[in-house]
Amino acid sequence: MENLRSWAASGLASASTAEAELFLASHKERVLKVCLSIIGHRERAEDAAQEALIKAWINRTDVRDDEKEAAWVRVIAVRQAWTEVRRYPDTDELSESIPDKGSADETALVQAALNRIPAERRIVLILAESEGMTMDEIGEALDIPSGTAASRLYRARIAFQTYWEQGDK
Repeated sequence: MENLRSWAASGLASASTAEAELFLASHKERVLKVCLSIIGHRERAEDAAQEALIKAWINRTDVRDDEKEAAWVRVIAVRQAWTEVRRYPDTDELSESIPDKGSADETALVQAALNRIPAERRIVLILAESEGMTMDEIGEALDIPSGTAASRLYRARIAFQTYWEQGDK
């Protein structure tokens, strides 16, 4: 992520360094969180977050409403992270996507249950539960119909519950 600071300072786009720094400060933490929750590996998530922020910065004039900028940047981050997951399907297991909110054992059980869910369902579950996105927002971010997102979420929740119960025994 340190490369972003030098990128912003380099004046790559037609904006002041202060504007670039403000843009990065406004979005960097959230974009990394989204990418990490989807990818689950810090290094790959940082790379995806950097790519997403660069894309968002370059195309920032596409957003006409400042109030929608954060949602727009989040969609770019989701798409970049999902591209990363699909690019490396052999490394489909999450390692860092769940924040430590419970005991280490509970976090490990959640992680193990999530790892068993197919990626195309798991991403919908993470976006709905961790990011609080609606089916319409998930559909837009993943470029799928909202009904497909809802179906994947339903199946992911069933699978999670099954794997959770199996892991708890």
